[in-house]
Amino acid sequence: MRRFIPLPGALLFGLAAITALLVAPASAAAAPQGGAVFEKCDMCHVSTDWHTMRGGANGFDHDPTGFPLRGSHRSAACGDCHTERPLRDGDCNGCHTDPHRGENRGGCDECHGTYGWDIPQARADHRRLRLPLVGRHAGVPCADCHPNDTGNEFRAVPDDCGSCHMAEALAPSVHPPHTGFSSDCASCHTAYGWRPARVAHARFWPLTGVHSTTDCSGCHENGRYAATPTDCYSCHTADFTRGHRPGDSTRCEDCHSTAAWLPVTMPNHDRFFPLPHEGIRDCGDCHPDGYDSFTCMSCHTHSKSRMDREHRGINGYAFVATDCLRCHPRGDD
Repeated sequence: MRRFIPLPGALLFGLAAITALLVAPASAAAAPQGGAVFEKCDMCHVSTDWHTMRGGANGFDHDPTGFPLRGSHRSAACGDCHTERPLRDGDCNGCHTDPHRGENRGGCDECHGTYGWDIPQARADHRRLRLPLVGRHAGVPCADCHPNDTGNEFRAVPDDCGSCHMAEALAPSVHPPHTGFSSDCASCHTAYGWRPARVAHARFWPLTGVHSTTDCSGCHENGRYAATPTDCYSCHTADFTRGHRPGDSTRCEDCHSTAAWLPVTMPNHDRFFPLPHEGIRDCGDCHPDGYDSFTCMSCHTHSKSRMDREHRGINGYAFVATDCLRCHPRGDD
């Protein structure tokens, strides 16, 4: 026969409390990530005490908590993260002080991984920022653009070209001199090198026709780029003198194009005489002495006797080169 030894009431109460603590849901235990509550204590703890984790500190399966341990997090001691402060999902700043001082928008995981702070793909990730690293910029040490940063802060810096290259652009050895030029280097240069440079010339004076293949020095003599005249006559005075008489219009573009001096197209020439006209090869055929006079007899080389005979009885007839136009305004018979 078994004998039951009665226990003191205080001891019975203590055993009941311990039993309730071990089997009751841990309703007051907040999850490490905050918010959710673990209802099964034995998912993390062993039955002997609260401090021994199932599988040991390094063997504990952290995945069910919602924050899987990867990289450097796997070797971190539990107490490094589980302090008195609450843990929030995805909040790196809860453990890691932000060296960027909030200037780099987005979470840490946009640039960093769990295996270390170094960013092996930093140049590739830079394309998400205001200044993608392409061309020569791809090989520039980070400190050249972030000279005032210490450690690995890499705070935001100006992304305009002039902030880094203005002193270089204004150096006396630079040709042409860039004094007064736009600080937007990208309007002429690319990130792959200073040369070749392509000037956005249409902003000043469009380069069309023969002008597009003319050397810069052809218009910018002695290295002068500022205040270069844009009227044709300033560059083509000698050409004008050879083909025109004093008093002719100096607006070359009225008759010529940038493709070539010839052929010439005079605007509204039909007001005087319709063009084209059979037999005319050059303006000088009708204007041998300049454009303020003309003759029809360079092509119509008829003798005066013949013309007098054919025009006998016509009122106002005279054997004068410019009078032909009065009766033949369109050059017809």
